[in-house]
Amino acid sequence: MSKLLARIHRTLKKRTAFARGLGARVAAIMFVAMIVIQAVFTVPDYVRERGALINSARSEATGLFLAAIDPTDFPSIEGLKDIGGKLVAATDIAGGTVISGAGEIRSVFGQVPELSWVRARLHGETARLFADQGMFDLFLPPETTRIPHGVILRIDVGRQWARIEANLVERAVLSGLIALMVAGLAWFVIARMVVRPLDRMRDTVDMALMVPDQPEGWHVNVHRSDQIGALAHTLNQFLFLASTTISDDLAASATIVDRLPHGVVVLSEHGHIVSANTAALKLFGASDVGSLAARPGTSLFRFEGEAVDLAEFAGSGQQFGNGEILDGDDTFPCLVGSGQAKRSDGSVLRRFLIFVDMRSLVDDIRAEVKRREEAEAGLIRLRKDLRRMKRMFDACLVITEYSNGEAGSTRIVTVTPETAIQSWQDRLEAEEEGPITGLSADGLPPILGDPMEMRRLFDSALEIVRLRSGLDQPAISVVATVGAGGMATFVVQESDGEGDIATISSQTDVALLIAALSTLCTAQDGGLVNSVGENEANTVAFRLKVDETSLAFQKGKVGAAA
Repeated sequence: MSKLLARIHRTLKKRTAFARGLGARVAAIMFVAMIVIQAVFTVPDYVRERGALINSARSEATGLFLAAIDPTDFPSIEGLKDIGGKLVAATDIAGGTVISGAGEIRSVFGQVPELSWVRARLHGETARLFADQGMFDLFLPPETTRIPHGVILRIDVGRQWARIEANLVERAVLSGLIALMVAGLAWFVIARMVVRPLDRMRDTVDMALMVPDQPEGWHVNVHRSDQIGALAHTLNQFLFLASTTISDDLAASATIVDRLPHGVVVLSEHGHIVSANTAALKLFGASDVGSLAARPGTSLFRFEGEAVDLAEFAGSGQQFGNGEILDGDDTFPCLVGSGQAKRSDGSVLRRFLIFVDMRSLVDDIRAEVKRREEAEAGLIRLRKDLRRMKRMFDACLVITEYSNGEAGSTRIVTVTPETAIQSWQDRLEAEEEGPITGLSADGLPPILGDPMEMRRLFDSALEIVRLRSGLDQPAISVVATVGAGGMATFVVQESDGEGDIATISSQTDVALLIAALSTLCTAQDGGLVNSVGENEANTVAFRLKVDETSLAFQKGKVGAAA
């Protein structure tokens, strides 16, 4: 028995060193994994924010320049230079160059852009961000400016780029701190839950080897209900055996082995099953030792995913690892350990196998995974609800601004509906709800109004149809009909995929969005035609002023191309 205790002591010593090294490796792996996960989420955010900055600067600069010129007047070079100087003084536009259709620089105002006509025209690089300078160069060809000259604008985006860089640095620092905390917590938990109990077991066995005649016997003071506690309980039983005088046939230990919580199968030196405790019979679904011994040796369990013979596995020496109990068609996980008891001359007296049922632990893990999945699903629903509440709050602000006369000044300029619709798509993508791939909005006439308010107007109309759809990717189309009096009727509707208008399938309350849409239409000298179609069709219709000059210009270009 002293030799068996010495072997247990050596095994516990190795397991303790392994657990201590495992704790450090797990902590390091979790630290690296957290850093990698944060990097995986940060890189797309950086790309998205950079793209949003470029799109915002492009839209703002284009809108400012087009709003500052009269395409029907064909301003002179000096007039364009004067307009550019005013834009430099009043906006984020830092400078620009006026270029002829052949690429000749005709005039310069403010800072000179680094983007050249050659790269813009011949290489297709119409926009370029200089992050180190905080500048963004944009090429507007004559087709966009609608005058015989193109323009390369330089926009100052230093403040916006500085915010993006500061946000990245803050995320990196925060991610590092979180990863360090998680790694430290993992190491602390492993040290407390595994290393310390194994140290205590090893020290107790060491004392039992040095002072085997302790009057009250040796006892591992570890009281837990998990596998470590079960191991401590089993070790206490063996320590109790070591403190008593037993015969070579281990007859005195039979009662104690039978009371062990884990399955123990004892084999003779020749590999025949001689006994099995109650827990082992229950694991294998056998009524007695005879019925268990009658079963083929390879039909009892698998070790490391492979079916093994019971006698051969027991005779291969001390082993420990993951296994599966085979009980007919049912299989369940377990831990398998093997050992042997020797006579005083060193020959094998008995071989034994210990099986630890892991079903309760696996069930707990599965339940925890299910709870986590449910929590993640609830979090997704909560994020959607919060975004919807934000939209409703924005709608309340629109209604309040116009009802109290607090709306800002209105700039009446030419607005392309496609730009406002793309702004809605960009918002959905930024909020991880889009973009809507089934959106159709072609051939819409230019309209007159305030660009910001028009974006809010189309955002509200599209959001009403999307929320009432109930689908993640509804098929939405925007069509317009130009009528008399310089007005156009815009219809936003959902298609059912068969050529008809889909009916409202979601019970989401969009009354505030409809009220905000009506308010915005009225403020832009238009009006809301209807907020729902016939037979509860998911459609919204409203009227807006048409820019007849730009519309005639577009039709003229189309006719010339034809």
